[in-house]
Amino acid sequence: MGPELLVVDVTEVTSWRGPAERAEQRAEAGEQRLAAAEARIEELVGQVAVLSRMLFGRSSEKVSAGTGDLQGTDGPGERADGSDSTDGEGERPKRGQRPGSNEGHGRRDYSHLDSREQIHD
Repeated sequence: MGPELLVVDVTEVTSWRGPAERAEQRAEAGEQRLAAAEARIEELVGQVAVLSRMLFGRSSEKVSAGTGDLQGTDGPGERADGSDSTDGEGERPKRGQRPGSNEGHGRRDYSHLDSREQIHD
């Protein structure tokens, strides 16, 4: 068995050349669109990461705006008994009701209303 010759008609080759070139152009255009889409996805992933850190980052109740230290109990700079372990350096104001404001609202005064004494057995 010797090498067989493949006889191809020239018109058949030219008829397939056009569609093959168009398919190659579509493939190249698709690869360019894919590369652009992947670049855009990377950009959006970065934006999502930044926005997620902004939205779900450290809670505003736990982070001091000036120092970035935790303000919760047993956090850095605070002992379990509630006393601060720092030497007065960068002290934060106490939370809650301020000293000297102990009056509060008290009971209402109902002395202006009529009263009647009733005894129940």
